[in-house]
Parts: sequence; C-alpha cells; structure tokens
Amino acid sequence: MADSFGAVRRPANLSFIIGPLLLNISNSWGVWKPRNSAPSARRPRFPWKDIAIAVAAVVEDWHRSKGSVTITLMGVLSCKTDNLTEKLRYQQQGVAALKKEIFGTDKRPRSRYIRRFTEEFTTFEEVSSYEELLQLVRGSRIIYIGDYHAFEKYQQFQVRLLRDLADGRVTLALEMFYGRNQRALDDWMSGRIDDDQLLRRVRYNLEWGYNWDSYREILELARTRGIPVFGVDCAPRNDLRHISKRDNAVASKIADILRQLPNHTLLVCFGESHLASDHLPQKVSRHFAPGEAPPQLTVLQNLDEIYWQVACAGLEGEQVVKLNARTYCFLNATPFEKYEAYRRQLEIWKAHDQEDQKLDLTSTIYNLINAISDFLQIDTYTRCLSRERVCIEHLVDAYPEVYSFEEFEDFESLLRSSGLHRVEVQEILNHSMRQGSCYVPRINAVFIGKFNLVHGAEEAAHFVNFALKSQRFENYRPSQLAQADAFYLSSLEEALGYFGSKLIDPSRNQIHESALLHWRSLVTPMKRLLGIRGEDVKWLRPFVYEHKSLEKNYGMMDGLPKIITRGIQSHGRIFTVLTHELGYFLGEQLYRGYLSGTFSRKEISKLFETRFEEVGPVADAYFSLAERCEPLPLASD
Repeated sequence: MADSFGAVRRPANLSFIIGPLLLNISNSWGVWKPRNSAPSARRPRFPWKDIAIAVAAVVEDWHRSKGSVTITLMGVLSCKTDNLTEKLRYQQQGVAALKKEIFGTDKRPRSRYIRRFTEEFTTFEEVSSYEELLQLVRGSRIIYIGDYHAFEKYQQFQVRLLRDLADGRVTLALEMFYGRNQRALDDWMSGRIDDDQLLRRVRYNLEWGYNWDSYREILELARTRGIPVFGVDCAPRNDLRHISKRDNAVASKIADILRQLPNHTLLVCFGESHLASDHLPQKVSRHFAPGEAPPQLTVLQNLDEIYWQVACAGLEGEQVVKLNARTYCFLNATPFEKYEAYRRQLEIWKAHDQEDQKLDLTSTIYNLINAISDFLQIDTYTRCLSRERVCIEHLVDAYPEVYSFEEFEDFESLLRSSGLHRVEVQEILNHSMRQGSCYVPRINAVFIGKFNLVHGAEEAAHFVNFALKSQRFENYRPSQLAQADAFYLSSLEEALGYFGSKLIDPSRNQIHESALLHWRSLVTPMKRLLGIRGEDVKWLRPFVYEHKSLEKNYGMMDGLPKIITRGIQSHGRIFTVLTHELGYFLGEQLYRGYLSGTFSRKEISKLFETRFEEVGPVADAYFSLAERCEPLPLASD
C-alpha cells in the first residue's frame, strides 16, 4: 500500500545545496518589502542570482569531468533550451506546492523505507521502447510493476501489459487483496458473485479504498482471458513500522505461487516503494537457492526524477526509459498529475460518512488555475481585473463556481436563468459529456460531467483567458462579431485552452487526438456525441488539411479557397467542431513553439490577456501566430 510520495532525496554533495540555496536567497532578496511600506518599495538588489548561476555552472562542469551530470528536483536545471528549463522549473514549483499540501496530512514520505526507494532510482541510462520492454518482460519469470494506487493511469498501463501477455501462460499477484480474501476473489473470478458482493466480502472501501473501476478493469481482463489471480498482501497496511515484516510475508506467498505454477510468468502489481531492489524483490529471491532465483524485471512508472531528466533532455514524448539492466520506467503522466490524483484521494478519505464521499472538484480546478497562472507569471492575489480602468476584483476573488455531475440540476438551472437559449444550454451539456468538463464564461462556472484532469486543465485555462480579458458574465461578448472574426476568435480561445492543458499533461497530442483526422477509428457513441454526420466529415477533413497548408502562405494569397470560406461561414455543430480542431492544432504548435524558443513566456501570457477582436481582423491575429509556428505532420486513419 505504500506508494513513494515524492520525498526529496538527500543530495550526493554540497553542490546541489549551494546553487538552489543562493537562488532562493536571491529570489527572496529581490522581492523583499519592509513592513508597512508602499507596494513599490524594494530592497536594493544584490547579485546573488549571478553568483548562483556561476556556482551552478562550476558544479555542472565538475560533474561532466566525472562523466555524469545529475539533475535533481532541488537542483539547478539546465535543459536543451532556456524555455524548456523555464517550463520545467514552473512545473516543479507546482509540484512542490502540491506536495506541501499533501504532506501536511500524510507524513509517510519521511520514512526511511520510502526514502530508500526514491534514492535508488534517480538516473536513466538510455531511451528504450515499449516493444523492447515487452520483449524483456516475456523473457522474465517474475515482473514487478510499480503501482500508484490513487492514479488510474498506473492501472491502465497494467491492463495494457497484461493484455499483451495474455496469449501466454501468465499469472497475476495483486496487493489490493489480502491472502485471506482469496476465496471471495475466486468466487468473483468464476462468476459466482457480483461486484457488490465481492466488495462487501473483502471490505474494499475500508481495507483498500481506491477507485474500484480502475482495478476492476484489470480483474475483468484476467477473468475474460482465464488468467489466475492471487491476493498476496497481508495486514497491517498502514503501519510502516511493520512494513519489512509485511514484505517478508508477501515474498513467501509470491515464492509459493512461482513453485505452484512453474511454467507461468508472474506479474506482481504492488505499490512502487515496495520495489526498491532490497525490498520485495530481494526478499523473494532469498526463497531460492543461490543462482536459482527466477529471472526478474522491475517496471516502474512516472518517477519524478526520471521525468525531470527525460523532459530536460527534450525527450518528453518518450514513454520508456532504461534505468539499469533489470529496471525500466514507463512514462505517461507528469508529476503534477500524479500528486493531484493523490490529493483528490485524500479529500475522499476525509469524508466521514458514505453519503459525503462524493468528490468536490473545486479545489482541483482551483489548483489547475493556480498552476496556469504561475506559468503566466500572474500573482492571483494582486492581479486586478479592471473594467473601464477601475479595479473590480482581484483574480483570486473571481474564481469560478464548480459543479459536479451530482449537481446537474443546479447547474442547468443556473444556465437557464442566465438567459442562454435552450439550444446553447444543450450544446454546453453535450460539450461537458464529450470533454468531461466545460467552462461557461457567461455564468463564470465550470461543470464537471466525467472528470478528466487534462480537460479540466483546459477549462481552467479558459477561465484564466476570459478573466484576464475581463469577459465574464454580461461582458462575455460585448458586441456582435463578424462571422470571420467569431470563427477565428473561437479558434484562438480553443488554442489557449489547449496550451494550458499541455502545461499540465505534455503528452497530449492533437495529431493523435483529432476526431476528424481519425474519424474511422472513433466508436459510434462518440461520433453521435460529436453531432456531425459521416457525409459532413467528407468535406470537414479536407478543410482542416487545406487550412493548415495555407497558414504558411496566408500573406501571399489573393483570396481564400471555396472550402475555407465554407468552413468560416459555418454555424452550429460544424462551427464548433472546426474551431475546436483548428484551435487544438494551433495550441499544439504554440506549445512546441514555446519549447523551441519561438515564443517566450511573456508572449504567451500576453496572448491570454489580448482581446483580439479589438485590435483588428481576428483572422490576421490567427494567421500571424500560425505563420511563426512549425507545421505539424498531419496524418489520418
């Protein structure tokens, strides 16, 4: 049950203390203000930051002379580009704030047991691939898979790996069930009892408490493919004083399974901190004679230190890296996503009775707003939202109301009372179903249908955009726009929303997500939800290709092709789908442009504040941005 909750490892030498310490001192010095002083009062600057940078450079040169460069969470990042360094530092600040909030409740990261795990896996040898990992898995007898129980992406990877191994002889050992739960588990696997009966018999909510749906997918795959499943954990789960004894008991059960099923590959899914080499893996090996321990492989997921290093090297899209000969790390989420998932889990656990165990996502949306604002270098406590040069309120006081699916009737009532047409109300609700969430500036509210962190971040970015433009409530669209302006303004707003979501989850990629480009592979319910027909797609897809190709040559064109004019003049669902597609593609390009240095953080921040409809034809603003971006390699199914 013990996950590694991101405890910062002890630095190997003083060099990684001096640099960050001087930077922290310099930052504190630079913004220090005497008490009761005017807001503009500042202490005279001293060149600490220059000293810190010089120290960091000396330290880095020293490490290079030794043959390695170590980048730690608390160290001074020096990445492929300055903007990449800047972005990762911003991400680290957001993670540090989340950890501070979590650790106020949970003290376990300070334990020696968890530190042992975080200190062992701090560097990677090389980039690998899922295919190479799968080949190694198939050649191993026992595979340990690191689990972070509160985050469904970890369980999704387990499902993927299990599915790819299901054609062979494979067995599953799970931490989520005690050994004493085996009879109930066997009854469920054979279909003799249903989900509710299983959960009741194993006291799931009391003994485990994590999202059942995430783990059920693993069990359902095993049941469908006839894969044996064993519960191998034992009590006490929540007392780290006995965790070594607990590992010994689990190791004994794992060794017994290996002997019972000598021709099977065993997948052991356990909390990641159990998987330090001298924890569970070593204890299992001790049950076999020297030289006879079964070949083993450890697959960890989304380790903080590894993520920072891979991202810093400009390899953010890579999913598998080799840590050592028998340990790999699969990357499909940022540290922010991981810790936010755990923070949400803590909120659920705070509920005292079952009725109240419905997740209030308000703090999650607010955390996302804070993270995006921090990137834009906006102080939410001092940034004034003005109207006609009068400060109306500070940004932090303007945060939106957040409604969950359970509060649907309240949200719908608010929409109808705001004067929105019933067609607009339905479109908002449909959007929420498609994306999982929706920000509505005319009522300054976020609706969460089915929560998804990426789309939640997109709506948080929309709020930041509309708040900084002072276009909420009755000021949403102060004047009627020409059709072309409305089309490209909507596209730009979608681009900024998408950019904000990429800050939270850089793995998101519109090239692979595009509904139009991958229409054939969409499931029927999603096609219906999009509200367009197959015959519409026949011209909508060419529109996207044509539009993206002309963006580089827009200034030299005498007129627009007919298909482009048709798209710009569209209404209803067609309008929404096209502006989403173009906006998401532009958002992808802006993010890549920011990482490459084409756009600065200051420029991105300015985009969030600009009322494009007031500075000239909005199409010109759209195309001027697009022309600065590198083209995307578009493909379709």
